[in-house]
Amino acid sequence: MAGQHEYAFAHALVREVAYGQLPRRERATRHVAAARWLETNVGERADDLAETLAHHYTTALDLARGYGDAELADSLTAPALRHLRRAGVRAERFDLARGAEHFARGLALAADEHERAELLSLHAHGLIGLGRIEEAVAEFAQAEEILRRCGSDLEVAQALFGLSGALSRLNDPGRLAAAEAAQRLLEDVEPSAEHVRLWTRLAVTKMLLEDHEAILFWAERAIELAERLGMPEAARALEWRGWARAALGDRGGVEDMRRAVDASDAQGDDGHNVASFAANLAMAVLQYEGPQVALSDLLEAEEVARSRGAEEVVTFARAVAIIMRVNAGDGDTASHELTELPGSSLESACNVVDLMNLRATKAFSSSARGDSAGADVDWLRAQAEASNQTEAAAISLVACGLVDIAGGDAGRGARLLARCAALPRVHHSADYAAMLPGAVRAALAIGDVTLAERLLGDVESLVPLLAQPRASGLTLLAEARDEHEAAAAGFPDAAAGWHDFGVPYEEGHALLGQCPCLAALGRAPEAAAPLAAARKIFARLGAKPALEETEAALAGLGF
Repeated sequence: MAGQHEYAFAHALVREVAYGQLPRRERATRHVAAARWLETNVGERADDLAETLAHHYTTALDLARGYGDAELADSLTAPALRHLRRAGVRAERFDLARGAEHFARGLALAADEHERAELLSLHAHGLIGLGRIEEAVAEFAQAEEILRRCGSDLEVAQALFGLSGALSRLNDPGRLAAAEAAQRLLEDVEPSAEHVRLWTRLAVTKMLLEDHEAILFWAERAIELAERLGMPEAARALEWRGWARAALGDRGGVEDMRRAVDASDAQGDDGHNVASFAANLAMAVLQYEGPQVALSDLLEAEEVARSRGAEEVVTFARAVAIIMRVNAGDGDTASHELTELPGSSLESACNVVDLMNLRATKAFSSSARGDSAGADVDWLRAQAEASNQTEAAAISLVACGLVDIAGGDAGRGARLLARCAALPRVHHSADYAAMLPGAVRAALAIGDVTLAERLLGDVESLVPLLAQPRASGLTLLAEARDEHEAAAAGFPDAAAGWHDFGVPYEEGHALLGQCPCLAALGRAPEAAAPLAAARKIFARLGAKPALEETEAALAGLGF
């Protein structure tokens, strides 16, 4: 410290021996003296030294309790709690586990109900980042219960939003009730600085309904309020405004999200939020650039999460990277990774939604390769049937439906696909759209054109991730309705689109699809080149059923 003398022991062992020779009362007195001297001299650097201050106060408190000085112990509880909270907030920027330890220690000391509720919410947020979802649910619920007795409506709403976020990871239907209860509490309260955070949380809950207009509305309200109050840029609201803009077809939303990542990091946000922003950015890039481009952004997000100890985001990023690799055609790497850590990590965290997405991708990949989908499908089918969360339920129902139809149980497969088509706002879901062409092909394979039409529905085409599946689906329907000229023109366009978007499996199917419509038009020889290209793709991907179909078509042409 500038202007001060500094002394140090020549060896750590000497220090420990000297320290151990001091009586506990003397040690406690010196820890308190050190802490108070630091508080007097550090000024604006108090946050930088929060962990050191917390160490001195908590150590002195433990020592005072140890030798029975209740009066000193009582006097140290408040400063110990204050600095443990500050230390936790600071530490979770770089090490979520360390931050959670500080909050947990604070909880052990907190007697005041209101203070305890605040620490419960902080600790629960850290637990989500560490992948300990069920514990987080319990602590948010405790915080809500306490705050209903001694807190404000805004504080209760904050706890409810936290509870909703944790429940959403468990695929628990109570998540919507918690979010709706929080929204009701905000309706009659004059907007304040706290509303910036709460309106942002409200925008996040609208993700559960895939309601991008509502996300945009609440995020923009939060941003405008922060500007009006002269607050720092509302990074999290900016992130969700960007997400909604991108989903609604405005590519500028991706730039909003890039700004949000930078702003969050610059403002000292906790490691979980910074890593989550980066992962969500990768998902927005996916909508426009495809899985191969988005994968590099996602791997960067995984590295950020790993460096900050944000285990939930690490696991999420690894799981989504597998899904992207499957879609990008890197099946061998994805197949190897599907048997590794992500599934077990998601299971241990009880993160049902992300586990459903991962197992749905595994089932889809197995079906495309002609392999057995394994016992995971039984679990996935049960979860999908019970779920009312559109994103997770949709891709799970499609994946299980494809497995059933491929396995000869057309009736059950058709029922699962029909249930998927009836989910609320399913046709606005990017995850569903990614599996849509396969679902339409499966419905047409069992002769159910009506089901194929229902699956396609009014799928939006605002971004390439939605436009490409819609183009393929419409072309497949044109062929099924014997509109051969339209199909013959549509399949090459679809193949080119999938090629540019970096999804070879669907590119191969669009090439293969040209054969029957060209044959019906008396132009069968023209199918040779696209069929040869499809054979090359399916052989590289190990997609045995599609490869066999392609080779049969080539044999029919005499090749």
